Amino acid sequence: MYVDWEYYKIFYYVAKYRNFTKAARVLGSNQPNITHTMNKLEDQLHCVLFIRSNRALNDHWGYCESDKNYKSAALVIKKLVECVSKGGNMILNVGPDARGNFPETASCASSFR
Repeated sequence: MYVDWEYYKIFYYVAKYRNFTKAARVLGSNQPNITHTMNKLEDQLHCVLFIRSNRALNDHWGYCESDKNYKSAALVIKKLVECVSKGGNMILNVGPDARGNFPETASCASSFR
C-alpha cells in the first residue's frame, strides 16, 4: 500500500499541536487542506486517527437571533466528556450577537463563565 509521506508529516504536526489550525499555520497551509489530507490518510489506513467534534450551543454555527434552542449545560458536559475520553478535542462554538455580546438566554453559556 502506498501512502504519501507528506501525509505522515502533516499527521505529526497535527498530533504535536493537537490542533488542525495550528498545524496548518506551522506548515504554511490552511485548516481545510489539513483536514482533507488527514481524511485521506485515515481512508488509506482504514482507521480513525483523530476524533473530531464540533458543537454549537444552539442549532446554528453562526449568530442567529431567532434561534433560542440552546443545549443544556448537562448535555454539553456529557458530549465534552465523551469526546475527551476517546482522546479527542471538542470545539465548542459560543456565538455572540451582532454587538459581540453573549445572549443571557444562553444559560448553558452562562454556566461556563
